Amino acid sequence: MGKINIGAFTDRITFLKAVNSKGQIAQLHKQYVVLTSVFANVQVLPTSESVVDGNLISLEKIHVETYTLPGINTNCIIRWGSYDYNISSVVYDKTRPFMELDAIKMLNDER
Repeated sequence: MGKINIGAFTDRITFLKAVNSKGQIAQLHKQYVVLTSVFANVQVLPTSESVVDGNLISLEKIHVETYTLPGINTNCIIRWGSYDYNISSVVYDKTRPFMELDAIKMLNDER
């Protein structure tokens, strides 16, 4: 974990957690519940492209640095601006109260 500058925590992000519930005929419904909103340093990483169902998709990735929060894991998502991002990794600093996360922008049909 590199040097963290808390003065760079200028972006407001929201952590959400997926909660599954059953419908009337046993289908699963996924809803997202807000855990907390915090300030963080968000950096957009170089974009990679892939083909999904015959369409070329640009997968935007972000790197987030923020204070350590209990309960944040890869089952959570990040809402930054009007977009949602699946968390792909979480690294906690062992000596300081910070964590770093990597996340990939969700496609419209994943929400």
